[in-house]
Amino acid sequence: MPNISSHMAVAKKVSELLKINSEDFYKGNLIPDLYRNKFKSHFKTAGERYLIPDIVVVKNNLNLNNMKDLGKFVHLMLDYYYLEDYLDEINDNVFINDNIYNDYDIINDLIIKKFNINISYLENILLSIDDDIDRDLLFYNLECLKKNKNGVLKYLEEKKFLSFLENVSYKICDDIKNNI
Repeated sequence: MPNISSHMAVAKKVSELLKINSEDFYKGNLIPDLYRNKFKSHFKTAGERYLIPDIVVVKNNLNLNNMKDLGKFVHLMLDYYYLEDYLDEINDNVFINDNIYNDYDIINDLIIKKFNINISYLENILLSIDDDIDRDLLFYNLECLKKNKNGVLKYLEEKKFLSFLENVSYKICDDIKNNI
């Protein structure tokens, strides 16, 4: 799954495109990764190579007129497109031994800068989530936001990945318009 800054970048772009001004939208976008049971929070089913969100189940379980659910939908759609489209071109299983996470640490700062993500604002949103989430995962994600690691990307290609985040935001906006 993409890292927290990727989720926030797409949520920010979608909120700009659809003129959404809601902290609940951002909370919903971040909540799925704050549960230990990802199978349940991500409505997982078998995809081509990975377990992916079951989009039919997602649509049946979320009310897209509710801002928190709309945020969850954006999160899960990004996961879906990332796993089915972006990672489809990479031959390795990037999640074995957490290989992809080094790339996330390297590209994190670039995402934050390109999408002008306000870390303080995001921290306040994360800390105000009152759902029954795993607080350790919450603080882990906060730490991940602050990582700025130097190194060479192994799986993600900088320009291609940043372009993917931008383009998938438009695609998700279309998904929302077609499902509300």
